[in-house]
Amino acid sequence: MENRSIQESNVYNNMANKYLESGEYEKALSFFLKAISLNSENSVLYHNAGVCLMLMNEYERAGSLFEKALEKKIHLSETRFYHIQCLYEAGFYEKVINAELPFDNSQKIESLVLQTRAAIKNGDRITAKDILKKIKMMGYNSQELEFLENMIG
Repeated sequence: MENRSIQESNVYNNMANKYLESGEYEKALSFFLKAISLNSENSVLYHNAGVCLMLMNEYERAGSLFEKALEKKIHLSETRFYHIQCLYEAGFYEKVINAELPFDNSQKIESLVLQTRAAIKNGDRITAKDILKKIKMMGYNSQELEFLENMIG
């Protein structure tokens, strides 16, 4: 990768982040995509563009970008968490169940809850029960877990 392309990519990424912060998501996305076109190996750029699409409620496209970031070996727990959220919102329940969990404990628990909901939506009560057991073994309990247990039966 040419050093100039990497520098230019960083400039576009910084501009995109400014637009993202000000809520100008379309502009932010166009700059993130320009940054990716100049430095396609930078996993963080895919993550950032995914966040932008998530904020635009374009979950399927966002999920694809988070998946690309994960393929490029990004080491952010939130990428895994956002990926699971997007898959769930896009209705890809089987992918949610099989997705790699975040490292961060609170994100892991929230992801496991989404996996439980996905298993329920798929009609897979056994998997849902198994995931709920994992959550409880982590010492987590809530009204939502009780509600999910009641849904499973």
